[in-house]
Amino acid sequence: MRIILLLALLPLASYGQGTEHVQRGYVAQPELQAELVPTNHSYAYLAVGGARYSDYNNVVVDRSLGLDTRYLAAGYEQQFNNGLWSWGATARLANAVGSSTVLQPGLLLRHRNTLGPLTFGQRLAVEYSLADGIRLNPAYGLLPTYYAASPTLVRLRLDLQLQNGISLGEAVSLNPRLSFEPALFLRLQKAATDPDKRTIDFTSLRGELGFHFANAWLDVTPWFAFQTQYLRTLIQTDQYGNPTSNGKLNIRLPTAGLELRYTLSHRAYIEGRFKLPTQH
Repeated sequence: MRIILLLALLPLASYGQGTEHVQRGYVAQPELQAELVPTNHSYAYLAVGGARYSDYNNVVVDRSLGLDTRYLAAGYEQQFNNGLWSWGATARLANAVGSSTVLQPGLLLRHRNTLGPLTFGQRLAVEYSLADGIRLNPAYGLLPTYYAASPTLVRLRLDLQLQNGISLGEAVSLNPRLSFEPALFLRLQKAATDPDKRTIDFTSLRGELGFHFANAWLDVTPWFAFQTQYLRTLIQTDQYGNPTSNGKLNIRLPTAGLELRYTLSHRAYIEGRFKLPTQH
């Protein structure tokens, strides 16, 4: 547990003196999900979505479906050890205007336990990009290898949510949730031609309000997040050669999203399953 908390706190070191901070416009990110629950200890899902960036408005681009980035995701997850742990496999496919399509499969390990009325979750995932010269970050941003030299992405997500939710009626409940996820492109050995990188490459701080409609087997989740990318840049100097920056750049991207999930299965499996948020 101490190691997990230390890894999660690493991004705080990225706000040191001389670090440049830039905030882009904003992102709108809708997503549709279909979920299959074959047993009350497992599930599979398929999701389709995309992102539209406000700071692309002054650029002539071909926005297919009104989106700058489009993606398809799929996954499977299975519980073990009395439901405290689960493992799974995922695959993410994404493309953008003027960019190659990226396929990034991965494996995950999840642990969930209770803290009073709350559920505390930890999700560790490793993904590998199969595209040549481009990678996919957790927010479906496509990065050239200059900013992501390694094809291996390691993600650690910590989240807190109410164990039973808040009842809004006979068949409607509200599930507020907060999550934080640092991620890095793992590079075990640096080649002479590889650029310098930060320890943590990306973080996401996300808050959401999930509405669960039991009779319709539908979940509607509006959410907002601050997505931050951590880059290494050239150190700037003044006219006397004194450094005026430390060569670190943090780019923050406010993101608003909406996720709609429909669950397909036998009612007994849905009602007895282990409940997970729409952020798989």
